[in-house]
Amino acid sequence: MQMADAMESFFDRHDVLLTSACPTPAFPHDHRPFPLRKLACSDGRKIAYLEILDWIALAAVCGLPATIVPAGLTRQRLPVGVQIIAERHGDSRAPAVAQAIDEQIGGFRAPPLAA
Repeated sequence: MQMADAMESFFDRHDVLLTSACPTPAFPHDHRPFPLRKLACSDGRKIAYLEILDWIALAAVCGLPATIVPAGLTRQRLPVGVQIIAERHGDSRAPAVAQAIDEQIGGFRAPPLAA
């Protein structure tokens, strides 16, 4: 079964797919060249900065509408995002679910400023 067929089958049974938006919570901006940038995952692994693009690949490759919204905070009060993926041509569904999540968590809260 091809990926697009699998996604179509998934949406026959589900309204949206919720996935992590990134393998890490919010992180400070790094001005170094991309090859030098690393991110720390929750399990302690370090990954290349550009690996965060893998987390949005499912929606992009399948041509599905997606929205990312903050969905909570870590213990360090850093935002954690959730990606909401909707079925093909379901462009209004992902933002509607994002709005519902946003209303439930009380909206965006800026992370603490780094010293």
